[in-house]
Amino acid sequence: MHTNSRTACLALLTTFVLAGIAAAQTPPPPPPPKAREAKAEFALVTTSGNASTQSIGAAGQVIFRPPQWVIDGQTAFVRNETDEIVRAKSFAARGRAGRVLTTRLQAFGQHSYLRDLFSGIVHRNLTEGGLSYALLQGGRNTLFADAGLGYLKERRTVGISLSTPTAGAGTRYKLQLSETSDITDDLIMSFDLSDEGTWRLQHAIALTAKVAAPLSLKVSNVLRYVDEPVAGFEQTDTITSAALVLSF
Repeated sequence: MHTNSRTACLALLTTFVLAGIAAAQTPPPPPPPKAREAKAEFALVTTSGNASTQSIGAAGQVIFRPPQWVIDGQTAFVRNETDEIVRAKSFAARGRAGRVLTTRLQAFGQHSYLRDLFSGIVHRNLTEGGLSYALLQGGRNTLFADAGLGYLKERRTVGISLSTPTAGAGTRYKLQLSETSDITDDLIMSFDLSDEGTWRLQHAIALTAKVAAPLSLKVSNVLRYVDEPVAGFEQTDTITSAALVLSF
């Protein structure tokens, strides 16, 4: 099996294995979702002496739930510097609005943005609309499956920039391990509806445990894969971090 196929299969398998483990349990029903949630996280790692390095990670999320709607906004920033030379820097953001149609079905629209010069991406804008269905809902676990259509515009540091319609699919899974800890696993796949037919994958898995209200410790890994990357750049980028999270 080709490497990129193994990557996609492993990401899908991770999501559904976790879902299967959780489905075998019979926990009490979860509390109703809050009308508003907000989180801010920050990570800083520095070294000095024989080698001087500094890594900074920051992210934020806010969720509003007015009647029959779910509005979600997220941002993430990562910067790495070694011996006073910046080795990696990226900024990602996403805004999403979902209209509740039934207890399991939502219609959504969202816009995603990425800037990562160290992967050859000057700007990537993706606007999508589609449907989200709750495959698992209740107890300690929830699993949503998303599918939709969109349009991608990507400006690259070298080569031809992209402008193409897309088809997307993904899953969003959460396992509540206890009252103070949980695991989330999000998978997003996007396929260009062009003659080249390239595709992208993003897989994020995170373990969050409360330290003392309102602080939690979060350990996460994000994998980004591009089937046809910018010339001179690699297909896969990964970000592994441990951060303090403030919930309010």
